[in-house]
This record gives sequence, structure tokens and C-alpha cells, in this order.
Amino acid sequence: MNNLQALGLHQLYLMGLVLFYIVYKQVVTRPVKGSRYIIIPLLLIYFTLESIDSITGGLGKAAGALIILASVGVITGVISGMLTKIFRGEDGVLYQSGGVPVLVFLVITIPIRIMLRYTLGHIPGNEVLNYAGLSYLVMISCQMVAKSIVVIWRRPEVLQLIFQQRADKARRRLERRIEKSSRRLDRMN
Repeated sequence: MNNLQALGLHQLYLMGLVLFYIVYKQVVTRPVKGSRYIIIPLLLIYFTLESIDSITGGLGKAAGALIILASVGVITGVISGMLTKIFRGEDGVLYQSGGVPVLVFLVITIPIRIMLRYTLGHIPGNEVLNYAGLSYLVMISCQMVAKSIVVIWRRPEVLQLIFQQRADKARRRLERRIEKSSRRLDRMN
């Protein structure tokens, strides 16, 4: 019995909804968030390295497959980063949009990546790829890192926006602490 036969209909429906949401978020125009290009790729790298570290044995046999999956992730990330439009709106805010080219790219590459992952996972010696979603983590983390590098390389103001958003967040946090302290002092008096 293959993996799709083992899944229930509601799980397939949920996977379809998640896939639709991912495609929608890639295509729709929305403001650029710094965490998407720095924090999320760093977290994915951390989780990928943790998954690789927790595997005992068998990783050496799957090294070739992991390199192939990482290469596919990097290639799709670079292409995705080149297709993502970053522009400054009339309100002066940076926006990102994928549009039709990203939609076509996703429709073509998502099934290819899934088939590649299952094909490599069923080759003798590569069973370790099925452990803890390692193959997905490798592909997605490499894709996110490559896309982030390409977007920041193409539009350096994204990196400036990241630092500005971090500074604004720290300022708001400090203002809340000061306000909280002043309320405490008012209650004491």
C-alpha cells in the first residue's frame, strides 16, 4: 500500500487546503515582512540540522539523495526569488507579489518535487529520508534560504526594512515597559 492509499479522505482534503493556501500566499500582493526573509529561513535551517543530527545511522547512504533534494530546493528558491516582484506602493510601503509566473511555476514544480521526494525515499538505502519529514525540511529550507538571498540581492531595501522593523519593535516594547512602570507608580501613590 502506498502513502496516498494510507491517507484518509479528510487528510487529503486538508493537504489540498494547505497547498491552496501556500499557492495563494505566494501569488497575492502583500506587504513585505522582514521575518519572512531572515527568521523563517534560519528556523528552517535549525530544524533541518536538528533532524539530521537526531538520525542514527543510514544517513551516509542517503547523502546523495539529500544533495539532490537540496539542489532542487536551491534551484526552485533562486527561480522563485527571481519571479517574486518587490515594489514600493503608492503609500511608500514595500510590497511583494508573485502573479501568474509564480502560479505557473508552483503548479509545475510542486508535483515534480513531491514525485522526486517519494522516488528518492523508496530507493533502498534512502529510507532515512522518510524520517521526521527530513526530505521536506531539506528542500523547503534550501528553497527559503535561496529565495531570501536572491530577493535581498535584487532589492537591498528589503534588508533595510528588516532592520527598521526590528528597531520599531524594540521601540514599541520599550514604550510598553515605560507605560507599565508608570501605571505601577501611579497605583503606588
